[in-house]
Amino acid sequence: MIAHQSSQQPSIASILVDERIAALEAQLTAERERRERAEAELDQSQKLQQRILNALPDSCWFKDTTGRYRVVNDAFCRFHQLLPGMALGHSAEELFDPDLAARMLAGDQAAIACGTLYRSESHVLTAHNTEYWVETMKQPIYSDAGELLGIVGLNHDITAQRSAELDRLHLERRLHTAQRQESIGLLASGIAHDFNNLLTSILGNAQLAQLELAESSPGQESLKQIVASSQYAARLASQLLSYAGKGHFHIQATNLNTLVHDMAEMIHVSLPRSVKVEFQLAEQLPMIAGDATQLQQVILNLLTNAAEAISTVGGSITLHTAIDLLDRSWLDALDRHLDLPAGQYVRLEVQDTGEGMDEATLGRIFEPFFSTKRTGRGLGLAAVQGIIRRHKGILRVSSSIGSGTLFQIWLPISEVVVDPRRDKALPTVYKGTILVIDDEETVRNVACRMLQHLGFQTCSAVDGESGLAMLTAGIADLVAVLIDLTMPGMGGEATARLITASQPQLPIMLMSGYYAKQSVQEHSDLHLAAFIPKPLNFEALRNTLDTLLKSQH
Repeated sequence: MIAHQSSQQPSIASILVDERIAALEAQLTAERERRERAEAELDQSQKLQQRILNALPDSCWFKDTTGRYRVVNDAFCRFHQLLPGMALGHSAEELFDPDLAARMLAGDQAAIACGTLYRSESHVLTAHNTEYWVETMKQPIYSDAGELLGIVGLNHDITAQRSAELDRLHLERRLHTAQRQESIGLLASGIAHDFNNLLTSILGNAQLAQLELAESSPGQESLKQIVASSQYAARLASQLLSYAGKGHFHIQATNLNTLVHDMAEMIHVSLPRSVKVEFQLAEQLPMIAGDATQLQQVILNLLTNAAEAISTVGGSITLHTAIDLLDRSWLDALDRHLDLPAGQYVRLEVQDTGEGMDEATLGRIFEPFFSTKRTGRGLGLAAVQGIIRRHKGILRVSSSIGSGTLFQIWLPISEVVVDPRRDKALPTVYKGTILVIDDEETVRNVACRMLQHLGFQTCSAVDGESGLAMLTAGIADLVAVLIDLTMPGMGGEATARLITASQPQLPIMLMSGYYAKQSVQEHSDLHLAAFIPKPLNFEALRNTLDTLLKSQH
């Protein structure tokens, strides 16, 4: 019985085994708990690191040596329009278009070759056609043993900085162009002024000779050619003034379609017969406030330029008019630096099927005296730019080699319609005396002879001081004063102001070879009856005086 009970007691060996097992289980439990705590801490650390990366505004990533993304932040996914988790485990070749992936791989290789921080800038077009400029920084990562582990990178969006830099460069170019154009404009206007004084003598004397000679005189044909050549030269001077922004404008309600119709015969005789012109004119085109003569010059210059572009290869020209509603974004897209109101604009287009122009030529076409033709004057497009600028319009040109050229002009619609009808009948008798003040003897003589031919008595002065002295002394039956705007000493404007102060009802006519009428009109104290551009034209002078004298009665 006692022996049986002894056999039921655990042996020392089994006790030791149980204790050993318990110790091992406790050790495993403790090890598992330590591992779980370590894993939890690692998970928390990784989550914290990811939160830190996600908080950064710039896109960050890490690639392993196979080129696969192992870490990316939210900004990276947003930048490339990827869902969270889509990039992990994939290479750039699997995620992006070949061109972008190739550029990324080239940057990785450059960073590895550099061995330290590598910077670069690039232009990126996303899958949704969003454009960015980014600065990329890449850094290869190595183990303690010097083994390459991968590349960490960061993209910084510098689109705003690049845009600001481009705006600054654009403004600098505009300033440089404006300064250059201003200098050339001053030269051009000075040349035109002297040229118009000479033309006044040539054209005026030729017209007077036509009036004084019998119509059957053999000299009439020669005089006719002189007048025609002088008028052509005057148009060249007008182009110079238009470029310089000092041409004479007569603003009235104008319809572009009507201008085109009125120019049909002129267009027909001005362009080569081999050139086909197609007109696509919008119906019921609104009126604009413009100078009909200057706008006709724009149309003719653009058509002539287009005809020259296709004269050697043949082709066609299309003249198109339309109505556009331009909002603020549209105007900014045309040129964000233009201060023009949103609203309705009349569009004029002239498109040719010629050879087109490269970028270098396109950048110079509005320079005065620049021309791709051996016989070109280089004034037409420069004049177009000056006229459109003064009409507060927009001018844009697009062209490329082999694709022809398209000129587009937008002119604001005017709600003001001022186009009074005038009685064209001429008075049968002119009476009274007109004082002519001009420092150029030839101009004084021609002006006086024209006025005398119309029936006026005339007296003349060489400058403002002499003219004022004659007025003070008294001039019998004085009906008007004709003053040159630009004279040495006392200029025409100062002279006109002093005359107005002493004789406010006396009509004053200003004449000049270059002057913007609008700047004269700013002086409300001047009693200006008319502005007469040089070279003096007999018919224009007679029509001006006719209107002036009728307004006095």
